[in-house]
Amino acid sequence: MARTAAESGDHDRAVDYASRINKDTLRTGVVCHVLKVSCKAGDHGQAVRTALLISDPIVRTAALTTVTDALITAGRPEEAVALRDDAESTATTITDPGQHVHALLKVALTCSGLRDRDRADRLFDRAVTDVPTVVDPGERDLVWPAVARALAAAGLYDRGIDVASGLTDPGRRSRVFARLGTAAATAGITTGRRNWCGPRSDPHTSSPTPGCGARP
Repeated sequence: MARTAAESGDHDRAVDYASRINKDTLRTGVVCHVLKVSCKAGDHGQAVRTALLISDPIVRTAALTTVTDALITAGRPEEAVALRDDAESTATTITDPGQHVHALLKVALTCSGLRDRDRADRLFDRAVTDVPTVVDPGERDLVWPAVARALAAAGLYDRGIDVASGLTDPGRRSRVFARLGTAAATAGITTGRRNWCGPRSDPHTSSPTPGCGARP
């Protein structure tokens, strides 16, 4: 219902419906969709006001980065910077380790969009450092690919390769490498592929790992 209301231009009703969704990941996705629709319609102010009213740090970070990215696309970087700063400070308050890493990645990508490479690098470094704090192995195995994909999206292909090389699940590792290859090809980068096989430094364990293969 929230998506339908958003598409029909009823922003307030869409937000109200979205706020009632119990599942965190679904609520976050719907809220961000509503904000994207508002921004696409040119109502960035409404989207900003809505994002700033959100109290849940996970949803707020996602909402702020969504609106910030829209402002960057609209050629309004000055307004985007203030929201980016809010998103970063909010991300640091998230206590769930996995969600914390995902939030850092979102803000890092927004920094890349603002061409603030130093800040983006710092946030990516922190995200990589914080992945081991995700206690559940299954969840951690899902977070590492997200890190690799975010690095690729930011154009940091070598760092993405380092992360992907350490993934132990062959299927997941193959899919992440495919994503990295697609991102590199889209950007017109082909020479970097020479590094996609061969020994790589494993960021998961800080020990050597065979490229394109599972860790021993």
